[in-house]
Amino acid sequence: MRELTPKQQRFVEEYLKDLNATQAAIRAGYSKKTAYRIGATLVQKTSVAAAIDQAKKKRASRTEITAERVLRELARLAFSDVADYVEVRDDEVRVRDLTELNKDQTRCISEISDATYRGERKRAFKLYDKAKALDMLTRHLVLYIDKSTIELSGKVDFATILRQLQDGKNKRSGD
Repeated sequence: MRELTPKQQRFVEEYLKDLNATQAAIRAGYSKKTAYRIGATLVQKTSVAAAIDQAKKKRASRTEITAERVLRELARLAFSDVADYVEVRDDEVRVRDLTELNKDQTRCISEISDATYRGERKRAFKLYDKAKALDMLTRHLVLYIDKSTIELSGKVDFATILRQLQDGKNKRSGD
């Protein structure tokens, strides 16, 4: 594999910041006028693409962020249950103390606030958006397809697309 030029290496470093090829090209010193074209070309260039992939893997290893870990966290949010956070006694709802919750449960809380209601201090909490987490999981598992899931370019072979969709469905049903 060819070694990168210093400018290409800088592009790789800048690209990893926000995954925006145009902005990475500008920050790496390429012309603003041609940055869109150059950025698109660089990310497709074999040596640059390999360097980006290698740098992403190093970063994932260093930060311990893996696809599996992200999916576990999404599943935790998607399947959280409000019943784990409250206790109902004599028609009164009491929010459980944080010390009563396990780490998986506390990770699902996006906000905790105190408010006064009818002269009494009350604690309120908000969980992360379940619907959004479920949507992200279903997209990852390709449980449904919408027009934002399909990216088309050039010639479209619908027979191949249908075959791929069927193969994915068969794989899921075998799990």
